[in-house]
Amino acid sequence: SWLENAAYEAGVDLSEYLKDVLKKGAISDTQEMLDPETEYVVYAFGLSNNGIVTTSLYKQTFTTLSTELTELNFEIEVTDVGYDTAKVSVVPDNDKAIYFVNVFSYEDYEYYGGDESAFAEHLTQLRNYYYNLGATADQMVANLGFVGAKSLTVEKLKAGTKYMAYAIGIDERFIANSVATVVEFETVAAQTSDLTFEVELTNIEYDHIEGSVTPSNNDDTYICSVQYASALEWSESEEALVESIVNDITAWGKIEDSLRKGVMSLDGISGLQPNTDYIVVCFGYNGAPTTAPHITHFTTTDAVG
Repeated sequence: SWLENAAYEAGVDLSEYLKDVLKKGAISDTQEMLDPETEYVVYAFGLSNNGIVTTSLYKQTFTTLSTELTELNFEIEVTDVGYDTAKVSVVPDNDKAIYFVNVFSYEDYEYYGGDESAFAEHLTQLRNYYYNLGATADQMVANLGFVGAKSLTVEKLKAGTKYMAYAIGIDERFIANSVATVVEFETVAAQTSDLTFEVELTNIEYDHIEGSVTPSNNDDTYICSVQYASALEWSESEEALVESIVNDITAWGKIEDSLRKGVMSLDGISGLQPNTDYIVVCFGYNGAPTTAPHITHFTTTDAVG
């Protein structure tokens, strides 16, 4: 049961857990993490210290009130649009109003409802996410809300992709209290390159390889990565594999640190698993992928001893 699971998560047995949660007599309580315009159920039932139900279930439904919308509009300007970045500047028509700024891809927009309610729905899900992490509404407003004019640089966008920059008013509970103002923009499409690669593996051991990558010119930047061969099978396409590699790199650092020019040595590739299929994936990159991936397969040897 959920009570047994709760006791397990608390690290105590059920009877010990129930000593802290069972109530006697009349009680009152306040719940502050509810969503507006949502139906809820309050329920109560008798329970012994051993977790045995002793009464019928009593319940009462209620619906929270809707949030009163305020008249709040924004001027939004999107500038310095690149392959994967853009600058979003917002000026509200009320310099004391609290608001939230974000950028949606069209996939995000459809995921959260695909209409004007999507922006408020995203806030609701974000609010619940941070509540579950232990954050308070005050902390959310302080860290994610803005007052007055604001400019911010949005990163990790996809090249040649349409986006929606939007601003929406929020109240002290981190709940939307205005209609969103939305401006659409599109990132710069990646320029294609005729860069090609020659990958030479001169030594394959059980835990490392030696070799080199030679591009067709020394001017274009590129990325090379060693992946499990199964990553190619899991990906929907070679393009999806490249996107996954780029996402992994940007999740841990700056993409610039992984860019190469000219001949690249593979002698530092170690920590591989014995008797395992791998691929070396190389592709041009200049703010976005500029070539199709060049993929070289290899299999490590059996471990010695």
